[in-house]
Amino acid sequence: MSTARKINVFGLSLKGMEDLMVAHGEKPFRGRQLFQWIYQKESTDFTQMSNFNKELRDLLDAKHDVRLPEVVRKQRDPEDTTAKYLVKFSDGAMVEMVLIPVRERLALCMSSQVGCSIGCKFCATGLVGFKRNLSAGEMIGQFMLARNLTGDKELANVVMMGLGEPLLNLENVVEAIRTISSEQGLGFSARKFTISTVGLVNEIRKLTEMRLKSGLALSLHAPIQSLRERLIPSAKDNPLDKLIPACREYALQSGDRITLEYILIAGITDTMLCAKELALLTRKIPCKINLIPYNPIVDPKGVPLAPIKEVKKGRVAAMRGTTARTSDGPKPYSPYDFRTPSQDAIDQFREYLYPRCPAVTLRTPKGRRIAAACGQLVAQVEKAAG
Repeated sequence: MSTARKINVFGLSLKGMEDLMVAHGEKPFRGRQLFQWIYQKESTDFTQMSNFNKELRDLLDAKHDVRLPEVVRKQRDPEDTTAKYLVKFSDGAMVEMVLIPVRERLALCMSSQVGCSIGCKFCATGLVGFKRNLSAGEMIGQFMLARNLTGDKELANVVMMGLGEPLLNLENVVEAIRTISSEQGLGFSARKFTISTVGLVNEIRKLTEMRLKSGLALSLHAPIQSLRERLIPSAKDNPLDKLIPACREYALQSGDRITLEYILIAGITDTMLCAKELALLTRKIPCKINLIPYNPIVDPKGVPLAPIKEVKKGRVAAMRGTTARTSDGPKPYSPYDFRTPSQDAIDQFREYLYPRCPAVTLRTPKGRRIAAACGQLVAQVEKAAG
């Protein structure tokens, strides 16, 4: 049987491997052994799995293989050593993952989808559109690739903040985290994961019911509903008066504060009105605020990191300026409208929030010179060349 026709077992859960072995006439404990070989011992060769008899090793080798994704390109920011990797899967689809220095350790920013269907106006990924969900195995593969790329540095935590909206691929995301955190597998605590979401109320409630215990980061970005709708297309169906209580329920279940990710865009979200509304909102939820100065997704020559597509029918196409209106009200913002605030504006916003809010941090942009900062990931096929 050719290798191309073999069934890949990488990414199967513990139960999945137990079921596989039962299907081959073996006891379930053989699945647990296979799980340990692949995830603990990182073996991709069935013939080397010494606690299987030769007949079983030959059977597995004939019918299955262990295929991980591959890194096809690496970029390193010369200023802060952030590294961005273009990762290719077996069907040719690609995503970007980022290893970010955090003092003496590293954080992994991992993707959950190829592209994204949300279409946030300040995010390069959203301009590309959605292609498909990643499987649990493809996410586990990113983790294992990253762990092998860290060298002598420890992988401190993982943030699901790469390409995609994790909660639109909820079952695969949870399966990947549970497999990675299994003591029989990789043993990397689920509490070291943070799932970032634009704020999907029903999916947050489903995640709460799963009792995963991972951190949750809400991409809030605007504390006023009407403003949030102009920046985030899904906000209309997930209003703040329902979203904040759903996040509070998750915080109470997980025993940890929600991180409110807040992008500072000059003249739009960095105003004192926004600061005051944000301070009021934080009284309703156990949280900490992470302020993020806007990272440009249009270069100084006006060229977007990804093609800017027309927005939905009934609204205008992306263009310069924000004064136009449609029959639905003010038009959505476009990437041409956004600028990074001045340091004075950032400082003023932060100083108003603290100590009115329990915890406020300012994220230092990392990886900007290689388009690896927050909101800049794209992974278009053309990028694989060179």
